[in-house]
Amino acid sequence: MAKSVVTPGAEIDGFSVGECVHSGGMATLWNVTHPDIAVPLLMKIPRISEGEDPAAIVSFEIAAGGEVTGTKVDAPAFAGTSLPGCVGGMVSHWAFPKSQNGGLAISYPFVFVGG
Repeated sequence: MAKSVVTPGAEIDGFSVGECVHSGGMATLWNVTHPDIAVPLLMKIPRISEGEDPAAIVSFEIAAGGEVTGTKVDAPAFAGTSLPGCVGGMVSHWAFPKSQNGGLAISYPFVFVGG
């Protein structure tokens, strides 16, 4: 199991980390605060072991009309979690400008960091 590198008092993208409220096999949950958000917040940080690739390779096609089709997410480090479906679902709703040259196939790495 990966050792957490997040500690109380750390700052992640503007969020101040408080206490760890749960530590499970695949992730930890932390109380966090943000200066622009008044309600209580939790941050879920996935556990990634050393040597595991924290990337999700998202492949999709952009059709000539700009819509995304054929979305596929390859994320072995996140197998059994909701992350691949969540990322794939979001990407499938993207829209691009129409192309006069036809469609385009894309493979893009999304890298997730945390503790």
